[in-house]
Formats: sequence, C-alpha cells, structure tokens
Amino acid sequence: MAENYNNAHPPGILNRIVNFVGDAIILFALFIIPLALHPDVYHPYMTPKFLALGWLMLPLLAILALHIFLGKRAEKPASPLFLFALCLWLLINIISSIYAQNPTLAMEQTAFPAASAVFAWWAYRRAGSIRLLSAISNVLAAAVVINALYGFAQYWQYDFLVLEEPGKPVGFIGNTNMTAQFLIAVLPLVAVFTLQGSMRTLNGAALLFGVLQILLLKSRGGIIGFCAGFFFMICAWHYISARKKNGAAISLIRFDRKTVLVLILGILITSGTFLILDHGQIINEMMSSFSASPESNRYRILAWKASLRLAARQPLIGVGPGHYRFYHPLYVDAEFWKLNDAFGRLRLLQAHNDYINILCETGAAGLLAYLAICFLLARGFVRMMKNDGMSDEAKFRIAAIAACLFSTAVQSFVDFNLYNPVSGFLFWLTAGLLAGAHLREGGEKTQPLIPRMTVSIILLIFLAGLLLAGAPRLKSVWRNEKILRNAETAFAAGKYDESAHWAAAVLDDDPISIDAAAFQADALRNIPGRETEAVHAYLQWAELEPNYVPIFNRLGQSYFNMGRLVEAKESFERALSINPCSVPDLLNLGNMALGDKKYEEAVQYYQRAAEVGGDLLKQNEAQFGIALYMTGRHREAIPRLVAGVAFMPEKSATLLELLGDSYAAIGAGEEAADAWRMALILGAPATVRQKRDGIKKELTSKEKAAKTQ
Repeated sequence: MAENYNNAHPPGILNRIVNFVGDAIILFALFIIPLALHPDVYHPYMTPKFLALGWLMLPLLAILALHIFLGKRAEKPASPLFLFALCLWLLINIISSIYAQNPTLAMEQTAFPAASAVFAWWAYRRAGSIRLLSAISNVLAAAVVINALYGFAQYWQYDFLVLEEPGKPVGFIGNTNMTAQFLIAVLPLVAVFTLQGSMRTLNGAALLFGVLQILLLKSRGGIIGFCAGFFFMICAWHYISARKKNGAAISLIRFDRKTVLVLILGILITSGTFLILDHGQIINEMMSSFSASPESNRYRILAWKASLRLAARQPLIGVGPGHYRFYHPLYVDAEFWKLNDAFGRLRLLQAHNDYINILCETGAAGLLAYLAICFLLARGFVRMMKNDGMSDEAKFRIAAIAACLFSTAVQSFVDFNLYNPVSGFLFWLTAGLLAGAHLREGGEKTQPLIPRMTVSIILLIFLAGLLLAGAPRLKSVWRNEKILRNAETAFAAGKYDESAHWAAAVLDDDPISIDAAAFQADALRNIPGRETEAVHAYLQWAELEPNYVPIFNRLGQSYFNMGRLVEAKESFERALSINPCSVPDLLNLGNMALGDKKYEEAVQYYQRAAEVGGDLLKQNEAQFGIALYMTGRHREAIPRLVAGVAFMPEKSATLLELLGDSYAAIGAGEEAADAWRMALILGAPATVRQKRDGIKKELTSKEKAAKTQ
C-alpha cells in the first residue's frame, strides 16, 4: 500500500475534495451502522441499518463517478479482476431475482449487496491511502469501545434501552451472534493499529474491550471466528518475520522455541483468568460445538440437510434472493419441526451458513461467483506477502485486513455473516481494501480519458435512475417501518381496528409487505363481524409467504368460525402438508372429525399430536379421551378423560360419566362407582344414578358370593 497519502491520487484541490467527501461517507457509515439501535426485523432487508447504507450509497456513487474521471488507479492492484467478479456476482443475483416467484421482493433483497458493492468499489480505488486505512481503524475502534461499554452495562443489568437478550453484552447491535460477527470482522485491524497507528491507546482499548465482550457473549461461532483470525495473524506475522530474516519464502507456520513458550504462556494466563471467573461455563458452550446433541447444533444440521434438498430444486440460479425462507419449510423433516417448535412459528430467514444460503438463493452460478471473489482475494494476498517491494509494516496491515475477511469466512460456515447489515457491510468494504492494495508503492498510472469518461457517465446515469426510483422507495420504506411499529403497538394494546388501519396504510404503499399483511389479517380476525375481510387478508398474506404454517392455521380457524367447514379442513390440511408436526392443525382436524362422528379418524389425528407433545395437547385431552371411548378403547381413554376433567371443569359431569363407563367396561367397578358419584355431584342426569346403583348392586353381589365361597 502506498505509504504517502498524497501519492494515492494526483494533486489538486478538486481531487482532495473528492477524496475527502468519499472518505467521510465511508467513515460515517462505519461509525453509525454498528451503533444504530437494533430494531425489530420487519422487512428482512429493510431495517434502518440497511436503509442508512442505501441513503449513503447515493452520494457515494456521484463521488465515485467524479473520482474515476479525475483520479489515477494502481498500476498493479492485488486483485485486478475483483470488480469484474463482484459485478458478475451481482448480475447473477439480478438474473435469479427476475426468475424468482416474487421478483420485486427478490430485487429488494439484492439492494443490500449492491449498496455494499459501491462501498467496496470506493475502497478498492482508495486502497492506496494509509491515512484512510488508519482512520477506518480509529473509527471502528471508537464504535467497538462505545458498543462494548453499553454491552458491559447490559451485562451488569443496567440496560437503559431494554434491547433483546437481557443480561448479555450485545450492545447496540442487540443480538449475541451479530455482535460477535461485528467484533471478529474488526479486531484484527484494530490489533495492528494498536502497534503502529497514530491512536494506539484508542485501538488498544478497543482490542481489550472487544476480546472481553466476545468472551462474555459466549457465542460459539464468534469464538471460533476470533480464534481463526488470531491464528491467521500469528501465521502471517511469522511468515513476514522469517522472510525478512532469511530473504526467502518459507512455510507459513514456523515457530521457534522462545516464541512458542511466550505464546503458550500468554494464552494460558489470559484464558485461565477468564475461565476461573467464568466458572467453566464457556467450556461447556464450546464443547457443545462438537456434538450433535444440543438442540442448536442439531437444528443447524437438519436445516442444512433441508437446504441442500432445496438447492437441488433450482441448481443453476437458485430460488431467488430472499426466497430461502419461502421454500425451506417444504424440505425439512419431522425432527426439525419438533426442534423448531411444534407450531413451526419460527421463520428460518437464512440457512445459518452463508455458502449454503448463496447456493439455495442464487444457485451454483452464484456460489461459484462468490467463491471466485474469495479466490481472487486469497491470490492477491499471497502475491502481496511474496512481494519484496512492500515494507513489512504494509504487509502486516494487509495481513490484518485479510484476517478480518478470514474470520468472517470461517464463521460463515455456522452463521449468516453476509446477511447481517453490520458484518456484511464490513466484509465487502475490507474486501475492496484488500483487492485494491498496491503491489508496488506509488505504482500508479493515469488511464485514458475516454474510458474514464465513459465509466463516469454510466455511473451518473445509474445514479439518476436510482434518484428517480430508489430514493422515493427508500423514503417509503422508512415511513412504512414507522407505521408498522404503530400497528404493532396498537395490536399489543388490543386496539385491533387501529392496527388494521395502520397495516392497510402500509399495504396501499407497499403491497408486498409481509408484516403489514400479517398485522392486517390477525387484527381483522379479532374484530367481530369482519371475518370475511380477515379471510381475504390471510389469502393475501399466503400469496406473499406461501409456506408459513400459522397463516393456514388461522385461515382455517376463520373459515370454521364462519361455518365454512370444507374450506377450514382444506386450510388445516394445507398447513399439515408443510409441517406434518403442527399440533394446532392436527388437533383442529381431530376436533372436526370428532364433530362429524368420524371417531377413528379423530383418534389418528390426536395420536399424531400426542407423538409431538406440547402444552397445547393438554387442552384437548378430553376430546382425545372421548374419541378413544367412542372407538371402544376404554383403557386408553381413561387417562385422557382424567386429564380432561382438570382442563375442562365446565364439562366435568359429562367427562366423569364417560370415565365411569370406561372403568365399568374394563371391570373396575369401584372406580366406576366413584366416577359416577362425582358426576352426580356436578349435575349429571338421572341415568347416571341408575348406572351407579346398578354397579353397586353388582359389587355387593360379588362380595356376598366371595364370602359364601
């Protein structure tokens, strides 16, 4: 990388202004994105963090166009094909979006990587500025310190903003894994500028706070990623040191005894101190990473298996960006649904593996393009490490940037780093810095005017299109996010008319808003006399999210309340076709079969629900018992009827009568008499008294016969 800031681009006041403005946009984004409050996720990609990137991308495009027209570029950048591969990857995303089930939604999902690509392009062209890299490290260090301080306050139960996961030091990002993703994408760079930067104290504090925060978070993926980055930096450091000493390339891993002893001692002191304070909890967390028994691990394994089956559906270009969650439920097995909650109410937005997620949404073409980008970055890094024309300090900075990318790439095997607005943005930005780094310091040349002018004009035309179409859309999404919060608040307060009104306002502006459709349908279902509107709302929601089980469960309930039993049964069966373990739908179908006196069918549904389990089944034990009783399976019916009495006291008299009948059928006369006696106390008809008197006479006769013998 060029050591002299002024060598990065030709002199001149206009060039300096362009560079300053573009760098300022980058630094502002790096500071504000990690510290923006973690919101409830409505539209998967349209959170305030993503919107901030969208707004900042618009002026950066204009600056980039002017920068290309005025500036020079590195004569020999580390990865000259990086921009081509990045554009190819985005093109594949766009093609996949066109052929997706919902092209508009898919295009919106592509907006985030496209915005990040603009920032990566700027970083690629400005990678020769050590001053910018130092400023990036300082800004990120400040963000780490501020986020960590708030995280420590959360850890000590002083969470004044009351974000998610109380008691965990998640900071402003608001989620354990996402906070860890942010830290591992930053700490290697912060570590290097702790040693050679102008603000070493700030970077050192960020390094200390960040490492402590990762340990307190106990994110297994985060710790694995951090260890990967740490190991990468150690290997790079030894390679650089050994190459300088011997004047020749050697193995990346070569430790002398003194270094090994110092390294082991430092690790033991640091980790031992924390483990003593932590009482061994983190050991249990990390050991569980290598076992398939914990639910979180097994859950991921099952999700990945289903994802690979999904990828086979559209192997070339995938199902479309943002469409993973629509199709994934169709390919999971019963064990997954049991772990995911019997209701299947959790939307699995990503595959918890970036590579599998890319394969599912953009197919083999998208995955190969992404791997090509990674290969180009790795090749450029190796070329720079072998370049004797670069100083050791510059190589160490390059190694830090590469370590940030390597940490993210490792954690991407178990999480969704590229789909997190913080770590995803940092990944593409640091990728641009690594790809555009100079192989020769000061090695730049001026490009011909015509190509520079052509690229600049194309960018300005693209910017004009974004301003005409994109800017109003960004404004609309920002407005709709606020309205959706009003709808959520009104719904929670039981103001269903108001909630439906706010949701309808969003749908008028954005017909593909899934959460607006959900709020509207659920609100209308709770308003008497508006059942027909609720049905239409659920059908509209189902078009947007065709494989989300609760939609069809609630739609079926709405049909049932309207007396449209055929449609109700079809809706419940549709839910079961997606999730065969959906207890609510199994129970609803069982109850409908019981009402139609199809007792064997009812028993089958109830038994399937019993195999899954859950508290919801306890509320339907009485119906299960009645179905068993009507099919003559009295011994099985008895425990169900006993449980049903506790959950349905208003039906106790009837249930106790049936319980007595079941006891009598299996020859338990005393228990039958007791059950009928309780039924009479609770208001059972006179026929029960006759049954009780009859069984008493029978018992008396048996006793006399026994005494005579």
